[in-house]
Formats: sequence, structure tokens, C-alpha cells
Amino acid sequence: NQNALENDDAGGRLHAVLHCNRAACLMALKRYREAAKECTASLRIHTHYMKAMLRRGRCFARIRQYEEAVAEYERYIRFVDEARSSPQNVNSANNAACTFDRPIDITDAEYLKAKQELADARKSTDAAANNARKQNQSQKKAKQQQSCKDSNIGKAAAKSTAKHPQEGPGRDNAYAHKQQEQAGPGGANQRDRDGFGGTARKKTATKKKECSRGGNMPEGPSGNDGIQNQQKQQQQHQKQEKRQRQHQKQQQQRKPTPPPNLENVHCHYEVLGIARTALISDIKKAYHKMCLKYH
Repeated sequence: NQNALENDDAGGRLHAVLHCNRAACLMALKRYREAAKECTASLRIHTHYMKAMLRRGRCFARIRQYEEAVAEYERYIRFVDEARSSPQNVNSANNAACTFDRPIDITDAEYLKAKQELADARKSTDAAANNARKQNQSQKKAKQQQSCKDSNIGKAAAKSTAKHPQEGPGRDNAYAHKQQEQAGPGGANQRDRDGFGGTARKKTATKKKECSRGGNMPEGPSGNDGIQNQQKQQQQHQKQEKRQRQHQKQQQQRKPTPPPNLENVHCHYEVLGIARTALISDIKKAYHKMCLKYH
């Protein structure tokens, strides 16, 4: 058993009608590509099956294949025009390919509706072509603008290099600028060397003034950093004090209650707080409570 969609010679009138009916069901489910395949299978059996031809054109229009839709509508309308212009040739070979759905049997309403759908398909084709042209033009404009920006950036870079020909890359330029700042008026490096071969920090007059005004400056990269460190230390100290207080309170709360004074007690029933006539179960419960209370 071969698939009817793949076998060109499968079936006859019944198979063609069934394929066309399946196409109608798939169109109702908005599965237009599968419906177009069913119409194609029907037209392989009967090439002049008018209903299958019209449905395939509508499927092509729904999936936006406007050129194929226009071709199907034009073929449909041409067959109807030929059949109406020469009704004596109705039984000819071209018109007799599908005896149960002939072009001459098409009503005026169906014919006018097909013409209207053809006009709509042509308008959609023109609109799609215009949209494609606009997209191409916008893409070209965007490419031109990008190329102009790139050229402007290149020109600006060339001008900057022409103004400063001796400057090298950014890292070397920054290193040279740093060396110039470190060097004094005579070209000698004024910074002292530390034990590791590096340069030590300069002690500026402004820091000395701040130290004289504010007292002892904390060690750090700047006076503000030292103040911030002091504030952090104070906050940590306060947090530690709070934690110690909370711990002391918890320990005071956890102190066990003192056991009852047994000097004036002469009976175990009084210690347990029960009557002498209590049952064994009551004695066990009272003893268990006293154990939980005094550990």
C-alpha cells in the first residue's frame, strides 16, 4: 500500500473527491500547507478538478505564496471562460478531464468570487514587493550610515595621530606621563626608594597640617580612610558589648530554681504535693514533674 500523495495514478473519482474533502477539513483547522498537499493529490488524479484547483489557490493565498495563488486563480478563470465561450466543445478532451465537476457547471457567484480573490491576491503581491523594496532600501541606508561613521572615526584618529605624532599607545603614554610627574625640575626622580626597589609615598605638607590640626592621623592612604577605620572599630566594639550583655542575660535566665526546703517536711507526699490517698499513677506523674523541674 503506497501513500496516495506519492502515487500519481492512485484511485479515481472517489479518491479525488476524498482528497478534496480532506483539504476542506484542513482549511477549517487552518492547516493550509497540508490542505494544499491534499489538493495537489486530487489534481494529480483529475487535472481539471475545479473545486480542488480553487481550494489550492486559497491555501496558497493564506500561506502568503501569492504568485502561486495568482497562477491557480488565473487557470481557474481561464477554464471557465473557455467553457463559456465555446459551449459546443464541453465534451472535448480538455473539458471532459473531470466529468463530475466541469468548468461549465461553475455558477456566476463562484466565478465572480474567484475574480475578486484574484484581485486581492494581486494586491497582496504588489504590497509584498513594495515591502521587500523598502526593506532593501532601509538596509542599504543603514550600511551607508555605518560606513560614514567608520570613515569619520578613521579620520578623527588620523587627525589625533597627526597632532601628537610622538605619543605611542595608551599604556606607554600613561607610563611616560607618570615618569614626568615623578621627575623634578632637573629631571631627577624626587621619590625615595623603599626596601623592595619601589618608590615610597610622598609626605605632602597638607597631610602634615591635617595631622597637626586633628591630632594623630590614622595610618592609611588618606585622613578620611583613617576616620572611617576608627568608626568601623567603634561600631565593632559596640556590637561586641551588646553580644556580651545579651549572653549574660541569657545565663541569668537559665539559672535553675532552688530545690524546696525540706527541713520542715516530714512526708514524701508533701514533697510531691499530693494527698496520702493518691494512686500509683498520680505518684509517678508528680515525681516526673519534680524531676523535670529540678533536673
